[in-house]
Amino acid sequence: MSVEEVSALIGRSRSTIYQDEKNGMFPKLVKLGSSTRWLKTEVLAWIEEQAAKRDRG
Repeated sequence: MSVEEVSALIGRSRSTIYQDEKNGMFPKLVKLGSSTRWLKTEVLAWIEEQAAKRDRG
């Protein structure tokens, strides 16, 4: 997934997504040729983790 797709899916800005990835709070980027993307499965798993944290709180 591109940063634009991730941003639309999770409702966070591009800069926040990159900062969270850098700080280990979001899935790591995957290098594909000259571009970088996120695996959709990892982004969806991250969303599930956030929901689980909400349910525990």
